[in-house]
Amino acid sequence: WYQRRVRANEERDKISGITFTPRFTLMIVYEEAPPFDWTVKYHDNSIVRCTVWDNIKRGVGTEPTLLVHCQALYAVKNIDIKTKEEAGEELLAAVQEIYPELPKPIKVIPHFWRYGQVYKPYPGTPGFIELGSEPLILAGGDSFFETS
Repeated sequence: WYQRRVRANEERDKISGITFTPRFTLMIVYEEAPPFDWTVKYHDNSIVRCTVWDNIKRGVGTEPTLLVHCQALYAVKNIDIKTKEEAGEELLAAVQEIYPELPKPIKVIPHFWRYGQVYKPYPGTPGFIELGSEPLILAGGDSFFETS
């Protein structure tokens, strides 16, 4: 009994140490877009972290759809200051600077995740952990893998 309780407390402490960063994102849909030779691109921009041609990545949809993720620091600084719409306007302006050849979008949808990306994962990043054996209870997901 005592060992199970100690193990449970140790697991709880490790799980409690998992932290996330918030994330502002933007989905930009175009009627047509110029051809690009990439699907995912990472940026050193102060606002934009990465851009993804989602329709190509997933192999679905006919309308070119660009997903834009902000930098973690931008999200942390603006989490309680900007609405998702305000951040979306800044993301769109930054994308237009990065890719001036893109046409005017037909649809722009901002989104916000308070827990958007794992910042500090579970120690050792085992992929999953066993919380109980009878019944079998597993915990897994992004928090148990290395982040990119």
